[in-house]
Amino acid sequence: MTEDLSPETAAAWQAYQSMCASKDEYFSLLQALDEKYKNGGEPGIAESLKLEQLLGEHDQKVKLFNQALSAITDPGAKQQLVELLKVAADSKDKH
Repeated sequence: MTEDLSPETAAAWQAYQSMCASKDEYFSLLQALDEKYKNGGEPGIAESLKLEQLLGEHDQKVKLFNQALSAITDPGAKQQLVELLKVAADSKDKH
C-alpha cells in the first residue's frame, strides 16, 4: 500500500510513524517511572532529564509531521494519507 504513495505523502507517513514511535517511547518511560515510584518515591535527576529529552524529541517530531502534512497540496495525496492514518488507528485499537 505504501509503495504507491506520492513523495509528499510518503514523507508525511514516515514523519507520522516517527512521531508515534517517539510518543510511545516517552509514555513507556513515563509509565515505568510511575510504576516504579507509585508508593511515594520520585524520579531522580537522570530519569527526569531523560523524560525531558524524550518529550523534546517528540515535540520536534510533531513539528516535522505538521510540516510534512502542510507540504501535501494534492487532494488525492491527502486522501492517501488519510487512508493510511485510518488503518494505523484501526490497528492500534486492536492492540
